[in-house]
This record gives sequence, C-alpha cells and structure tokens, in this order.
Amino acid sequence: MSCTDKDMRNEPKYYLKTLGDAFRILDVIGQSHEPRGIAELSDETGMGRSKTHRILDNLRYWGVVEQDPKNRKYLLGNRLIALAMNKLKTVDLIKLASPELADIVEKCEETVHLAVLDEGQVLYLDKREGPQAVGIISKVGQRLPAHCTGLGKVLLAFSEEELVDRIIDRIGLKKFTQHTITDKVLLKKELDNVRMRGYALDKEEIEEGLCCIAAPVRNYTGEVVAAISVSIPAFRFTAEKQVHLIEQVTLSALKISKKFGSGAE
Repeated sequence: MSCTDKDMRNEPKYYLKTLGDAFRILDVIGQSHEPRGIAELSDETGMGRSKTHRILDNLRYWGVVEQDPKNRKYLLGNRLIALAMNKLKTVDLIKLASPELADIVEKCEETVHLAVLDEGQVLYLDKREGPQAVGIISKVGQRLPAHCTGLGKVLLAFSEEELVDRIIDRIGLKKFTQHTITDKVLLKKELDNVRMRGYALDKEEIEEGLCCIAAPVRNYTGEVVAAISVSIPAFRFTAEKQVHLIEQVTLSALKISKKFGSGAE
C-alpha cells in the first residue's frame, strides 16, 4: 500500500499499533524483489529486531509470510496470495493465461485447466474443453484433492514441506482409484520427481481412464502460484502423445509465467 493509498483512507477509530506494524513489514516485503531478513526489515521499518521477529513469527504462523528454509529470509506467503485471489488471480491470471490455454486446446485438441492451491485443495479457475473432450469431473470454482491430480502434485511439489505435511494431516490421502497414491512417503517421492522433471503426471489417479500432465506457473519472484494441465483419456495417452503434451504444457506455462511476471498481455 502506497502512502497515497493510505492517506486517502480515514484513520481507524480504534488504531491497533501492532497490526499497523505488521502491515509496514508486509509493505516492505511486498515491494522487494527478493526475500528480506529480520535485520533488513528491522532497519527499513525502524522497529527493533525482537519486535520484528515476533511479528514475523505470527505472520508466518498464519501463512501471510513464508520463510525460505535455506537463507531464513521472508517473502509473502500463500495465504496472502489466496486472500487476494479474487482481485489478482481470478482477473489478472485468468486473463493472461487465456490465450495460452486456447493455444493448447488448438494444438492438442484436449481439455485444459488453470488452477491454484486453496485451503489445501486444487481450486479450478478456468477450463477449456477440446474437440475430443470426454466427461471430466472438474469444473470452474470446484475444489478437488491435490494428492491425486496433476495440478495438485505440481502445486504441492513447489510448496514448503511444512505446508504439505499440514495438508496431508488435515485432508488425508483418500483413495479414488487403484492408482491413487495413499502413502505419505510415496507421495513425497513423487513430489521430488515432479520438482526434478518440472511437470507432473496423473495416470488415472483420481478417475479411471483419465490421465493428465501439469506444469507450474510462476510469478516474478519465481514462486509457483498456479498450474496448468491437459487432461486426456488413457486410451489416447500414448508415448508419442505424452511427449507432445509435455512440450506444449511446459512451454505454455513458461509463457504465462513470463506474462504474469511482467504484467504484459
């Protein structure tokens, strides 16, 4: 929030200083192009390091900020992104992704999806059916489990392990078909493979006879904020077709990421 934005609003009747300090920290993190450490945030906000740490610890607990496990610095969290979804994701992301989704449908003639991780599940933001489309259970606005969908596995693979553990513990690993991964250790290995490959496969894991290939969409910081996928009946999911779909989906995801990062259309 800029000073101009703030000045246009009336002061709250009951001002909460701690809440104001928290938003000052969020402003600094949000306007930065890289994660910020406690010392940096303390210097830039003028707050003591102890107070800065306490506020960050609370913001991290609520998922409003996240801490990079490697350098221990902070960046905006998934929950903040989710709270802003109606204005940002469902408008900007869908708009920017739309031409690429249409391009995949034209080139692959299969059904494509755009989704984000919301409340531990896959939330479908857009769906385009191809000319060869068959009945698929997904629909815009619907939530489906993450562990057994290509989109979900991409979104989980690039989330913090702590968040993945919380999702598994809270939602569980329900079995939908004989191919569904219901073991936590095996799912973690699958997510490792997704990170290494750069895309996810769903081979009849949520619905018999349905396969899927999904790839990540990133924002300007490189954070995965969404995923796109192509769904295809298992009988058409040949080795040759798989190679073609992987190429198209990963290329389109990269194009969307570049547009989403720059805001260009």
